[in-house]
Amino acid sequence: MFKKFRFAAIAAAIGAVALSAGLANAQGRITLGTNPQGSIYYTVGGGIAAALQDALQRQVTVQPYTGSSVYLPLVANGELTLGINSSLDTGGVYRGDYGSQAEPKLRMLARLWPLRIAFMVRANSDMKEIKDLK
Repeated sequence: MFKKFRFAAIAAAIGAVALSAGLANAQGRITLGTNPQGSIYYTVGGGIAAALQDALQRQVTVQPYTGSSVYLPLVANGELTLGINSSLDTGGVYRGDYGSQAEPKLRMLARLWPLRIAFMVRANSDMKEIKDLK
């Protein structure tokens, strides 16, 4: 059940992105800013780009950058069509929390998925819980 809901939510988000991208930029290429190759944002961006390209019959390019502090300002000033980022990090860029200019022209278009974060250790590690870090 949850997988069906998640698939429907992602499909709806892609549809919303496709619709708004189509209205905003009727004939041009869509460029999607992401973190570097090998990152989760780059991988997800590739899937979204393929879905948008199929749905819109337009060229969609994934453009990796060293981080969101580089590509979110490009989204804000119109050099990139879209960017993928966490809401926490985007909020910081929006407010200028990271020592750079605030980017109040950014807007969230669609929530794609919850990004859970975890501590990872080797499989053969003696650590089984966070308290084992002592």
